[in-house]
Parts: sequence; C-alpha cells; structure tokens
Amino acid sequence: MSRSKILFFLSGSVAAYKAAHVVSRLVQAGHEVQCVATESALRFVGAATFEGLTGKKVLIDLWESGHAMDHIHLSRWADLGVVCPASANTLAKLALGLASDMVSATLLAWPKGKPLMIFPAMNAEMLASDPVQSHLRVLRERGFLIGESEEGFLACGEVGAGRLMEPDEILRRIQEKLHSRPALGSILITSGATRESLDGIRFITNQSTGQTGAELSEALRDLGWSVTCLHGQGARTPKGVRLLSYTSHADLESRLREELRNSRYSAVIHCAAVSDYTVVSINGVRPDERIKMSSGENLTVELKPTSKILPRLKSFSSNPDLIVIGFKLTLNAESDELLRAAHRILDANVDAVVANDWNQVRADRSRHPGVVCQKGGARDFTTVSELARLLDSLIREGWKRVFLPEKEFT
Repeated sequence: MSRSKILFFLSGSVAAYKAAHVVSRLVQAGHEVQCVATESALRFVGAATFEGLTGKKVLIDLWESGHAMDHIHLSRWADLGVVCPASANTLAKLALGLASDMVSATLLAWPKGKPLMIFPAMNAEMLASDPVQSHLRVLRERGFLIGESEEGFLACGEVGAGRLMEPDEILRRIQEKLHSRPALGSILITSGATRESLDGIRFITNQSTGQTGAELSEALRDLGWSVTCLHGQGARTPKGVRLLSYTSHADLESRLREELRNSRYSAVIHCAAVSDYTVVSINGVRPDERIKMSSGENLTVELKPTSKILPRLKSFSSNPDLIVIGFKLTLNAESDELLRAAHRILDANVDAVVANDWNQVRADRSRHPGVVCQKGGARDFTTVSELARLLDSLIREGWKRVFLPEKEFT
C-alpha cells in the first residue's frame, strides 16, 4: 500500500484506547498520521500517547498561536479523514455545521468529495435516539462513510449497540478505502522567479512571488492529483504537495530534465517566471569568479539571452504523451494582442498557454483574470480556482478538445 496522509480525529469516548491501536498500525504501515483531538477525548487517553505513536503534536486548540489556519490547511493536506471514536456531540456538530473547536472546524472545512470515514461510539440509548439517528442520516446523504457500531458490553455496564468497531476491522476498512482511491496521476508545476547571480549576494530577478503556482498546486492536489511544485528561492510554497527548489535558469532546466526523465508525469504546468538573460560578466569578470563590488562604482554588466525551456519540455520527458501547459504574461496588452502573443507559443510541443496581462493581475490579487488558449479557441477565467478546474479537465481528458471556441484568433 502506498504512503498516504491521514488526518485522524478523536472525540470524547472511553473507546479512544482502541483508536491508539489503529493509529499505531497505520504508522507501522508507512502512512503519515496527524491527530486532531477534542479536549474531552484526551481525558480518556493522553496526548503523549498519540504524539509518541505519530511523532507529531496532537492539535487541540483552534486559537493556538501559529495554528490559526490549521483547520483549513490540514483539511487540504490529508488524503483521507478518520473520525474515531465519533461521539454524539461530534456527530451533531458535523451534521449541523458547528465549528467550536479544532475538530469541528476542520471537519466543517473538509473538501467535498474527499473521503471521510466516521466510526461512532456511545451508549446504546444515545445511539438509538432520534437526534443521533437524524444526524447519521444527514452525514450519509453528504457522502461520508459511516462504520456501523457493534453490539456488546459497553463501558457503562449495559449491553447493546454503540460499541466502537474493533480496531482490526477499522483498519481493514481504511486500507480498503485507500486502495480504492483513484490515482489520477502526477503533475509537475514550476513557480516563482529565477535568480541570475552577479556576485553571490546580488542577483537579477523579477517580480514573481510564486503565488499563482502555489495556489494551482493546492487546487489540483484537492482535485485528486499528485503534485510536485518546483519553486524558485523565496517563492511562496504550497502545502500538502512535494516540494523542490531551483535558483537560476540553468538550475531550473537541470531540475526539469532530471524530474521529467526519472518520473512519469501526466502534465507539466510551467508558470515559473524565467529570466530571458543570464550574466556573462561584470566589469569584464565572469560572475562565477571572485568579484568585489562596491557601492558608488559604475558597473558594466554583460548579459546574454537564455534558451527557451518551454518548447523543450516534451523532449526531456520519459512520457511521450506528456501534456505541456505554458504561461504568457504581457504588459499593457489589449485583448487581441494578448491572444496573438499566446498563439505564437502554441505548437506541437506546447499544448496550451495561460495568458494574462500584468496590469490586470496586479490590480486585485484576490482575482486572477486571464485566458487559456489552445489552437482554434480559448476560454476566459477570473480566478486561480477557475483556472485549476479548466486545466484539470484538459489533463483528465488526455488533451481531447473540451473547450468550445469562445474566442477565435489567428
């Protein structure tokens, strides 16, 4: 079984001791497990137990400094969520959309379509009550997977339904779900800016922050892809994806050759802002030699053009069906001019181009307007989320034509 990221939720029940066994076995199987617990859960089994099993801090406090956004980030990071044991209180919060603690807030932020398994444990009368049964029906209708409680001796001394499913059966169901999870494939995304060194401290770069590449990485991860983000130094990095870094144009090209040769990617989305020039010399001295630069001096910097990476990506790849998507950023371009600039990049080696103008992008960073172009047609988008869904559709279809030509251009 391949390694998966599992977010394990614990709520208040004496059955939490069984959860420790499940967590231990998942870690032994090679999975990465992060536990999130209610305060009442840790009255039955201490945080130290789960920290010892996972090697990670148990997250409890929604308001802890440095963790205010964990309920969002973790719900995106995980491949699978497991609520075990699920108390009546936690079931009610999940069904009603309440978010009063770390567990309920993270469950409320859970992405639609991502698997969440729920294993209830409580007294038989509590389980049979109308409110609990109503909440379970709501959760089933939402697509969550409910593990039926077992009958037997309960912690309260009574006999009946409500006993938490045995750990081995919980493990079997988790493993079954992990095996059945569709594997869409792998996408390589480049982001951020290259840095062309002058003297080891100073360098030539551009304004790219890596924000678009990071948001695309997270959005495509949530859509089911295995994502690797190859980012520039200092660029924003996404969460929940594999990260690699580069510095210069030459370093970026080297890393791309290595990745595409050694791993079979379905697609490359090349949105890194790559320098058009690299440094030949400063005052006649090569930049890789010992240089002393002092403020107040005139400098003569000789530059030479760099080679274009985008049209050569398919030649780097071990996958003959690799889909290559590039980016084109213009400055002060009208709509028709933007489309023509994108069209000039499209050829047999570049399947699509995402084009936008810097003036539109920087005007409101909460939006990201642009157009996705392929030969014969194009589609507008206004946010990175919309862009991610367009690219997801294209890659899933194996580059069948899924656009209607909303825009024609030549």
